[in-house]
Amino acid sequence: SGVLRADDAHGRTRMLKVGDTFGEEAQLYSTTQVATVQSVQECMIWKIPKPVLRRTLIMLHAESRSKAVEYVRAIPSFAGLDKATASSLAGACTVHEYMPSAEILRPGSLGSF
Repeated sequence: SGVLRADDAHGRTRMLKVGDTFGEEAQLYSTTQVATVQSVQECMIWKIPKPVLRRTLIMLHAESRSKAVEYVRAIPSFAGLDKATASSLAGACTVHEYMPSAEILRPGSLGSF
């Protein structure tokens, strides 16, 4: 609960609210923190121990990969791929999220989507 303020080394500020996260990359990769985080209001945060965070992300990755393989194999052009090839293709894909009305492709743009 509450609100936090995160200031990064590049002078950017981000306000963090319920559901936002911070510090996970430094914890996962054993690097130094890149932001200063301060409470703006009284707040309560959860600290997740590194081994628990790693186990959870591995489990989520496995579930995500499994769903991605199903999606790849449902595309008619890729329906005949064996599971290993479909898994390899699914692993190379990235997820992009868009707000309503965001332009994703336009006529004449190169096929680098």
